[in-house]
Amino acid sequence: MLGLVGPPNLTSFLDVRFGDSFYRVQNRFPSGVMETAPYGADTYRLNNIEVDSIRYEQVKYEFTTYSGMQLVMARFTPDSSGKVLGKLIQAVGPPTEQNSSKGSAPADTQAFWQLPHGERVVFDGPKRFVAVLGPGGGPLKQDAIENEALDSP
Repeated sequence: MLGLVGPPNLTSFLDVRFGDSFYRVQNRFPSGVMETAPYGADTYRLNNIEVDSIRYEQVKYEFTTYSGMQLVMARFTPDSSGKVLGKLIQAVGPPTEQNSSKGSAPADTQAFWQLPHGERVVFDGPKRFVAVLGPGGGPLKQDAIENEALDSP
């Protein structure tokens, strides 16, 4: 699901690397749909996919003009909460911030990571949502906020 290189940083999501072109993503997932995000970014949406026993109701990749794919937002099924959170912790370590009581289920957990290369990761168990803003994703930050993706927990 997540790719990791060197110090904690995310390099990919579902085998789509940050910086990949729209066409690379379209070739990887030909069943997706091209859309335009509220702030004009090219978006590629996938519906109902399963990878590594994690079921996603929707995955959206957003692209900047010069930096390729820099934002991914995904909605997962309730039974996938623990697997998604587990993969994130395995890839980048414990969250920078976490909002849940000790022993809470992943479905009740909100977590946020600020990574050394500028990536931001949000996991929202109650909303069944995960988002990753890549290191070149500054222009997409407003889209992410509009999608409730990067509000700190």
